[in-house]
Amino acid sequence: MKTEKSKLLQELEAKVKELVYGGVCIAFSGDDGSVLLLRLAMETKARVLAVTFQTPLSLEDESLAAQERAKALGAQCALLPVDVLRDARVAANTPGRFYYCERMQFEALASFAASRGIFNICDGSCADTADEERQDRDRALRELGVRSPLLECSVTHAQARQLLRELGEAPGAMLSPSLAKRFPFDTPIERSELKLIEDGERLLRGLRLDGCYLYLHGGLARIVARRDQAAGILASSQDCVNGLKALGFAHVTLDLDLQPCEEADAGEPEQQSNAQV
Repeated sequence: MKTEKSKLLQELEAKVKELVYGGVCIAFSGDDGSVLLLRLAMETKARVLAVTFQTPLSLEDESLAAQERAKALGAQCALLPVDVLRDARVAANTPGRFYYCERMQFEALASFAASRGIFNICDGSCADTADEERQDRDRALRELGVRSPLLECSVTHAQARQLLRELGEAPGAMLSPSLAKRFPFDTPIERSELKLIEDGERLLRGLRLDGCYLYLHGGLARIVARRDQAAGILASSQDCVNGLKALGFAHVTLDLDLQPCEEADAGEPEQQSNAQV
């Protein structure tokens, strides 16, 4: 028996149908919001391009996984390389770097789409994205005319996941924090150090320490994780320390204070607890 659609889903479907008329290019990251947006856009039968940014500040594994998800949804898709570190303000990791990074990415996306005859650009931002970079992102997208249907319909991350369940669609990916966030502000971002972080996190995943992130402070690797992950990390501490030092880190520390902006669906942040491993 066919289940009646929720009012929120009907509202979002109408908004997406309005915005994709004539074709649409979606900035597709593979998270809940972008998966929901792409699924609804595909149902309109409009021409849809799902484009994933490939930048020095994103993880290659996540970009490739996003493209596989877009293909599974039946979309025409592409990886779009954008070297955001060409902008000195981004490479210097200034507090305003997120705005310049978003501008560069979405300008490249608009040009890519226009060359294929598509002039509607959308992204899957949700209404409860609340971090220090939200205003910078909103400003960049507003200036470029990018629309965010989920945001416009006040859809939160939790609601996006619920709507995916309603549609019988698997949830999106829980994405890692941008690699730019792994450095203190005003610390220049070096490509060699970005590779070091990416290799280090690949090592952690190989030790089954999924959901742990590396932050770099000079020669010190700070592993950020939830408190409930502490036992697993400590059980693998020797392999973890030996592996990270072999990559080039001088010291390794554990920070059990994973922030909500660093993990989808996290609750209130707990008090910080640090331990050397």
